[in-house]
Amino acid sequence: MKTIKFTVVSLLLALTALSAYAQQVQDRKIYRNIQVQKFTVAEGVEFSAENVDELTAGVIKNFEKTRRFESVSAFTEAANNEGNTLIVSGEVIKYEKGSRAKRYFLGPGFGATKIIAQVKFMDAATGEVVLSSVVDGDVVLGIFGGDSDDAQFGVADEIMKVLKKANLVGDKMKKFK
Repeated sequence: MKTIKFTVVSLLLALTALSAYAQQVQDRKIYRNIQVQKFTVAEGVEFSAENVDELTAGVIKNFEKTRRFESVSAFTEAANNEGNTLIVSGEVIKYEKGSRAKRYFLGPGFGATKIIAQVKFMDAATGEVVLSSVVDGDVVLGIFGGDSDDAQFGVADEIMKVLKKANLVGDKMKKFK
């Protein structure tokens, strides 16, 4: 008898928790517009201004390719920040340049390039940070050792994975002719 009571109580608690989680996910706002602020670099990290520009542009390009947003743009103060707009900002907190030659001649695990960034997602209308995450991109191998610049695309891919996992973006939009 005690086993049945314990099972029923456990089941009710699990259903209550599942219902609360489902409601929380359902209440999440889906963002259809995204603006990307220029990434910054933490003090002491050697990551050139050119690399920052390429990283920021790569994130914008990656968001465009996903077809999950009505508009993707670089952040500007004058932009219309009403509605369902998400502002993405990031700071490179670690960078290891790596070595293409080591990756090519010694193989995977040697000479890896790595970029780690702290990324924040802010609701443009309220200014509230809705999510913060550490993402990384790396190159461990590739044709002729792989290009170190590919680590930037890894960061962009990780940012999109974080947004999807947090249910902050909708499904892919159909292209209109």
